[in-house]
Amino acid sequence: MQHHALQLAADAKPVSIAESTLGSAADCCRANLGSCVGLCIAWPERLTFGLVHILLPKPRTEGTEVSNPARFASTAVPQLLSEMGVITARHRRKLVAYVAGGGD
Repeated sequence: MQHHALQLAADAKPVSIAESTLGSAADCCRANLGSCVGLCIAWPERLTFGLVHILLPKPRTEGTEVSNPARFASTAVPQLLSEMGVITARHRRKLVAYVAGGGD
């Protein structure tokens, strides 16, 4: 898989606040970040990635039912890994994570 430090395209799929998406090597996505955090997890071996646009670290009350897991880091990361098919620790060692945003 070729790594592109930054790929901006007019046809890049936008990922809005509290949304996530999956893609392949040919796909291009973008998230306009401010205080939110964008997390991209790449799986080079499978030429796939997942991108989530996270709003908050965790729900006010841990353990409560969350209607949108992509909204919180504590629920977005496990959900994204599951959607990507990451099941075992062996799979996790093959992932590359990119984090951006979190500004005031």
